[in-house]
Amino acid sequence: MNMQLIKLTLMNDHNLATRNWTDADIIKRAVELGIDTSGAVAPEAPEAPEAPEAPKAPVPAPPVIPVGSQGINIAAAINATITAALADNQPAINEAAIIELIKQYAPTPEPRVIEVKHPDQSIVTIDGVTHEIFDMALNHINCFPNQLFLYGESGSGKSYTAKQIAQALDMPIFSMGAILTKFETLGSVMPHKYVKSVIRNWLESNKGLLLIDEIDSSNPAALVTIMAMFDDEGSVSFPDDETFKRDARTHPIIVTANTTGNGASPQYNGRARLDAAFRARFVMLKHGYNDKVEDTFAPARAVRYVRAFRAEVARLGFDGSIVTPRHTKMIGDLEHIEDQDTKLIMINNILKQGLSDDQFTSLLTSIGAY
Repeated sequence: MNMQLIKLTLMNDHNLATRNWTDADIIKRAVELGIDTSGAVAPEAPEAPEAPEAPKAPVPAPPVIPVGSQGINIAAAINATITAALADNQPAINEAAIIELIKQYAPTPEPRVIEVKHPDQSIVTIDGVTHEIFDMALNHINCFPNQLFLYGESGSGKSYTAKQIAQALDMPIFSMGAILTKFETLGSVMPHKYVKSVIRNWLESNKGLLLIDEIDSSNPAALVTIMAMFDDEGSVSFPDDETFKRDARTHPIIVTANTTGNGASPQYNGRARLDAAFRARFVMLKHGYNDKVEDTFAPARAVRYVRAFRAEVARLGFDGSIVTPRHTKMIGDLEHIEDQDTKLIMINNILKQGLSDDQFTSLLTSIGAY
């Protein structure tokens, strides 16, 4: 098959835009798709003569750049530095110098110091970048007996925010998933012993935050067995005849969900409709994707690509894929892969998820390959 036929096959049968592709690009993609390329040969590029190693350009001292209320504008800072270098007839700034400037001016998220209103007025340092609702969530949970219902898309970091709140409160965290049976809440009586539940261990502790993830995947009937626990000073009785009364000041609760508890949605069609009396016991806060947090998961190029992919999935209405910041972090974790072809395949594996081959090809055609 000659080059023209290969090109037409890629365009018509695989919906690929090849207008700006080189012959080598066309043959490489055809081989990947199993197309016969025996009649076509990509021209070999002539070897370029070795260029003498360019002298390393010194990085000029950066000029004084005003800092506004939003911090330093990285592009403006680099532009000002280059302009100053040219004005002083300094050598041209090479790529390495530009990278150093970006490292110098790029804002680095720092841990925040949060003052929590404990009796001892202690100050707690929170590790990492916090979600935009963190302060409001902490304010609510400090207004006893408030408890939180964080809802939002999968991978938006709801559980991580709950762990940061526990850290701010200087409390251990007791985590559990969706509650499907009463045994998960009350524990089980086995021959010759009683097996305690996470909730029992939590109530027996001096203090601690209980985190129940995916509460909208729970069995509403199982939640009824511990309904009183969600009230301040509510009591819970266990199969070994022990009863514990909860104090919201020392034992706060946070639950997370993908929905508001009003039933299934198109993307989360396995979620239950929770009892209105249960939902009324919580302050509900939407916890969506947060750019500030996602920016820390991967290099800027990867973050931009994932967001473009996510937006295109939504625009085309492909419901077989939910592209979350969790996937951004997965791609960020591939930075140590040196073989670029292997890295590209792994990135595609992370993003493709439940999409068909045609859907995935359509997305790559729209936004380009990574």
